[in-house]
Order: sequence, then C-alpha cells, then structure tokens
Amino acid sequence: RRVWDAEVAGSNPATPTKHLIYLGMWRSLVAHTHGVRGVAGSNPVIPTKKTKFIQYFFVVIGFCGGTGSGKSVLVKYAYEKLGPKNSSIISLDQYYKDFSSLKFEDRCNINFDHPSSIDFDLITNQLSELKNGNPVQIPIYSYKKHKRLKKTEISYPKKFILVDGILIFSNKKLLELIDKKIYIECEKEKRVKRRIKRDVKYRGRTEKEVIDRFEKNIHEMHEKYVKPHIKKVDIIINNDENLKHAKYEIDLIVENLMNQ
Repeated sequence: RRVWDAEVAGSNPATPTKHLIYLGMWRSLVAHTHGVRGVAGSNPVIPTKKTKFIQYFFVVIGFCGGTGSGKSVLVKYAYEKLGPKNSSIISLDQYYKDFSSLKFEDRCNINFDHPSSIDFDLITNQLSELKNGNPVQIPIYSYKKHKRLKKTEISYPKKFILVDGILIFSNKKLLELIDKKIYIECEKEKRVKRRIKRDVKYRGRTEKEVIDRFEKNIHEMHEKYVKPHIKKVDIIINNDENLKHAKYEIDLIVENLMNQ
C-alpha cells in the first residue's frame, strides 16, 4: 500500500487540509494526468514541475496483551517516538458494537472481553481504507454509558498505524492486516491492580465491580482469547516491573521501523 505526499516547493510542510493528498494505491498514477484530488472539502492540488512526490509504505503495528498489561502506555510512547506526522493510533476499545438499543442494566451485563462484543467488520474495513490511503471516521464509545456515541473522529492515513487492543489477534481478518505483531506480557496480579486503578479513575467503576468482572469474565477470556495468540507474535515485551526496560524495547522497535 502506498500514499503520496505532495509538498509544494517553498510552502510549509504538508498538512491534511492543504498540501497533503491521499491517493489510494496506484490510482495516483492515473490522477497525475488529469490533476489530483485533495481531501474532501479542500481544493484539489494540481501537480506542477515544482511539486515533489514522496512515496512510502503503510505499516500496521499491533499491540496485544492482557488487560492492564500496559499496552496503551507503551502504544502512546511509540506514537510519541514515531511522531504525529508519521503515526496514528487505532484503539479496539472504540469498536465495541452499538448496544444503544438495550437498556443500561442489560448493557452493564455484556461481556466486553469476549470477541463477540467487538465490531470486527467495521475495524477491518476502516483499517483497510487507511492502508489504501483514505481517511476514515472512527467511532467514539462511552465506557460509562456502555454505548457508541453518534459523533465520530476522523483519522488520516499515516505511515505507521498503531493498533491497540486485547483481542486484535483473535480475529483472522484483522490479524492479516497487521504487519508487525507485539505482545505485552504481564502477570495477573499486576494487571488486576492496574485495571482497578484505570477503571475507577477513568471509567466510573467501583473497585468491587472491577474485581468481580475479573473473576467472572476477564481472566477466563484472557486465557481463552488473548494468551494463546502469543505464539503468533513477532516480539514479546515484558512489562511486569520495569517500565523503563519496556520503553527501551519500544525504542529499539521504533529505530528499526524508522530505518526501513
């Protein structure tokens, strides 16, 4: 998959709304003959002798691991190291199915750690669009209300697409779209503590509710749908104790990616 950056000589670096044009795969070769379309809502950019085209590949990097393993922290760190111009984050947590038709009490009883709770069709379609150079509208999910909101957030294609989620390796179609697979390993006791801290602070849960969910669903789902996929990964990072060491591993991965 390829995207072309059109950067006009003498202008500021390309931005999604002005000089950056996303062209699906080799369609750009045809577009050069008749002028080039821009992002929806902006004026087309017409190639001239001063227009420089830079070609690069998309790389999708998947970060998996048990809940509370530190995936999101390390994904954010990788994003900061790669830079916002080069990378974007897609979180599987935004792709829970739309359960808004159910009563709130019923939504609270859904097992959100089971693959059946995820809209894999939507995330695979949108990830394919991004790899083809097209922007997509990412759904926004409310963890407190347990439902998908009506508003969305636009995501533009970037050279490195970081996909974060506990179940991203459990779906065959999604797995096929991921170029580099990373598993964050962490023991159960530490993951429970981290999950409690996160859910109480950011998702409106009580400590008892989190512990009950862990004992009722989360650990069983981890053993069945998360842990077995460690055999499919390219890299395993241990994040039991030393976050500094885990970040060092990310530094090595980022350096390798930037040098490709």
